[in-house]
Formats: sequence, C-alpha cells, structure tokens
Amino acid sequence: AVQRGGMGVIGESATRAALTLGQVHLLFLLNSEGPDEARAELARSAVATSAGVEVVEDDERLRDAGGIGAILRWPLDLGTATESANVS
Repeated sequence: AVQRGGMGVIGESATRAALTLGQVHLLFLLNSEGPDEARAELARSAVATSAGVEVVEDDERLRDAGGIGAILRWPLDLGTATESANVS
C-alpha cells in the first residue's frame, strides 16, 4: 500500500516494487525470530541502491502489513510500480 502523499510504502509487494525502481530511501524491517530469506533479499536490494535499512523492534502498522515498509526518495508512481512488480 502506498501511504498518503506517496512518500512511503508498506507491505512486501509495494516495497519490492519501490526497491526495483531505486526509490527506497530507508527500508524498515520488523525484527523477527530466525532467518528470513525474503527479508534478507530486500535488505540486499536496499543496500545495492544506497538505501538505509532499519530493523524495527515493534510497530503495529508494520506488523499488520507483514513487517516490511519504506520511506521513498520521491513519490511512487503506482502505474510504474505495478508494471515493475509484474516484470520481476
């Protein structure tokens, strides 16, 4: 889901689309028990685009959205994000 103003996303698919476009400024990952390859992949993608990564101990909105979200460098264009998500 894209947050108000388009400067943030929450949930894995929207965050992954933003990462694909290089739009993520800061990736948020909810702290979880044990290894999680999907989260590790997202973190690697963030680092590859010079985005920061922050592990959050507890946040209700983030938890409800699967523990993944991001602040963006510029507003997300939903049309472009959807196309990118479908290509990946």
